[in-house]
Amino acid sequence: MEIRKMAEQEESQFEEMGTDDSFESFEDKDELQFDIQELSDFCLEVIDSIKNEDLLATPLNYQICFERLLDNKDSSFKAAVYDVLQRESDGGFNDYIHLERQIKTSFANIKKMLQLVAVMYKNQVLLHDILTKKIAEMKKVDNVVISQNLLSALTQEVHRLTEITQKQTDTLKVIYQESAESLNNADNGIVFDSQYAIYNRRFLHTQIAKEIEGNAQTKRTSSLLMINVPTAKLDEIANEKVSQMLLRNVADMLLRTSRRSDVVAHCKDGFFGILLRQSDLQHSKKACTRLFELIKSSNTFVGDRQVTLEINIVLNIISKDQDPEEMIENCISVLKDLNEQKSVLKVLGE
Repeated sequence: MEIRKMAEQEESQFEEMGTDDSFESFEDKDELQFDIQELSDFCLEVIDSIKNEDLLATPLNYQICFERLLDNKDSSFKAAVYDVLQRESDGGFNDYIHLERQIKTSFANIKKMLQLVAVMYKNQVLLHDILTKKIAEMKKVDNVVISQNLLSALTQEVHRLTEITQKQTDTLKVIYQESAESLNNADNGIVFDSQYAIYNRRFLHTQIAKEIEGNAQTKRTSSLLMINVPTAKLDEIANEKVSQMLLRNVADMLLRTSRRSDVVAHCKDGFFGILLRQSDLQHSKKACTRLFELIKSSNTFVGDRQVTLEINIVLNIISKDQDPEEMIENCISVLKDLNEQKSVLKVLGE
């Protein structure tokens, strides 16, 4: 009887395990297969879009079309795709930023060492001047023979020191010029703005130039957004440290909400540029609307006072006849004229 009871208990446990919801069912597998198929169909849709729009079949164009078409999908599908992209990301960009930070730190240390050597040289020059002054004083000693002997020995030492110092100076000058040139070349190659953790103006300029050249071949349209927090809004804060913190928050929001193919950069003095690749006027205006809503919805507190952030945007439709640097400067200039206004969108080149 005891054995029979044990068998019945085991059978009961087996039946309970068979109905456990934690076990994978065939329906779950079918649903997973459907998700994969949906993603595969979407990828084919992207390829068809590249063909229909007569674009070059490059990885960058695929990425741009992929993100543009993804914007039209439902939120659950977009969330699933972004989750896959996030898991597949190798973090190469972050590694590159880390490398640039290390290089900039090393260069800063080299500059400090060179400055220290320059100070040491100045001290040697000062010592030489002091010795010269002392020699003049020794000439006033009454005992002529002793004075002349001391002067002769001291003059020889000073002369020897001067020759050594001159050689060191010439060598130091050559090393300094070579180091300064290396630092300048390295600085010209840096694309990262360490203050706001986004790209810098130089990189934005380069990418705009490439975009103009590429659009001339594909007959597509791209846009440049120039964004800033109006001076009137920053004046309400009246705290430089807090203002910089708010600007860093704005830069972070611009980076997080932009497409992976877009370029977000700090141009100067709190002016941020976004290159919207292959984005016409309609899509660019929608992007501006999203940015206005995002920034306005992000409230912050300064002490016990709540501050609602606001931005102004200049939207420039990029044409093949525009110079990238002039374009950036013109957008910044227009934004400066809007500094007393808030939440203004100014469209250029319509």
